[in-house]
Amino acid sequence: MMVLRCAGTALSLGLLAMIGWSGGAAADEPSGTVLAVVQLSQADGATGQRLLSLDAPVYSGDKVVTGPVGEAQIKFRDNTKLVVGPNSAMTIDAFVFSNNNTARQVSIDAVRGAFRFITGLSRKDAYSIATPTATISVRGTEFDFNVVRTDGQTELVMFGGQTRICPKTLSDGSPNTTQQDCVEARAACGMTIVPPGGDVSQLKASTQRNAIIGKDFRYIHDQTGLLADFRVNTASCGSTRVSPYSTDPQGSGGQPPKAQPPSDGEGG
Repeated sequence: MMVLRCAGTALSLGLLAMIGWSGGAAADEPSGTVLAVVQLSQADGATGQRLLSLDAPVYSGDKVVTGPVGEAQIKFRDNTKLVVGPNSAMTIDAFVFSNNNTARQVSIDAVRGAFRFITGLSRKDAYSIATPTATISVRGTEFDFNVVRTDGQTELVMFGGQTRICPKTLSDGSPNTTQQDCVEARAACGMTIVPPGGDVSQLKASTQRNAIIGKDFRYIHDQTGLLADFRVNTASCGSTRVSPYSTDPQGSGGQPPKAQPPSDGEGG
């Protein structure tokens, strides 16, 4: 297999990552840069879509779509880092910067798939992530989240910091316009789930949590394909083996057997 090496990590060929405008013109100034991606020779998309490439800019308004073994590692101007995993789709709704390259507003709409999010230098209340079933207010933190392809269920695992997770819809089916039934997520390797219907739950049983991690959270199992800046300490989830590319001997590159790409019926 051909391998592309970039900044100390190896990325295998066979990745499809497309990016296109979700409507309207892109901002004049890029919001961030692609630091790791491998492209195919063609993209399956409408006019206006483009293949991601190494060091390519991304803009507010861009939609990022990856294929079955796709992946994109994006670093924004305020040092926010985002991994878009296989079979995933998300839109950078807004990335509005101040003069000092910190963000006044960071808004991401994650439609499906597996993601890692690490906050940058902007103020804590600037960050917001929307999924089909939840809104996530970020308070300076590191976490992985998964949006299940079949029904939009949101699953989030914390590594550090804090998030506030609210259902978009209440259990009676009405829109959650007043942010009722929200939960604060702080626990290391704590998992929060928001299924369709709005009943937010934080899993206490390790067996149930670990089953979902094993199915949907590939980067907890294996971080070897991620650049050093995109890795986190996964030891709290039981992943203590170190990636061969890790610079942290305390377990920042957890590496049990490599997770397999999900089928079309799974979220990550």
